Amino acid sequence: EKFFKSKSQRTLVTYLLTISYKNILKVNASLVIIDSNLSVEDNVVIGNNCLIRQNCQLGSDTIIEDNVTLSPGVRIITSGHDPRTMAYVHKSVKINKGSWIATNAIILHGAEIGEGACVAAGAVVSGGMKVPPYTIVGGVPARIIKKMTI
Repeated sequence: EKFFKSKSQRTLVTYLLTISYKNILKVNASLVIIDSNLSVEDNVVIGNNCLIRQNCQLGSDTIIEDNVTLSPGVRIITSGHDPRTMAYVHKSVKINKGSWIATNAIILHGAEIGEGACVAAGAVVSGGMKVPPYTIVGGVPARIIKKMTI
């Protein structure tokens, strides 16, 4: 509760979230709009002016910077298993400012989405992938589709 600037922010966010045990959610928000059914794990940080649509999942140690849009059904998964060794892997995910993650995209552990980048609907950003700033990626696994001009 100490992270929210107003009672209305606290009420809005806690009403709409499913929060795991020992969750720490830090919202640095002047405005964060969150639709229904948001699943949030531990140590998630959400920046200013973000839009998070319904049925999103935010894995532990996720950092979402300012002006980010997560469309419906986005899943950020920060843990899993190494397919070669079956060892448990946990790495944070960072979504840099101004990025847009489209409907039903999946971002896997260790990935970083660059500033102003766009992840296409249904794309899977592999663990450890660094999406360059102002780039559109799509596909399974995600590949660069186009570099945007600004």
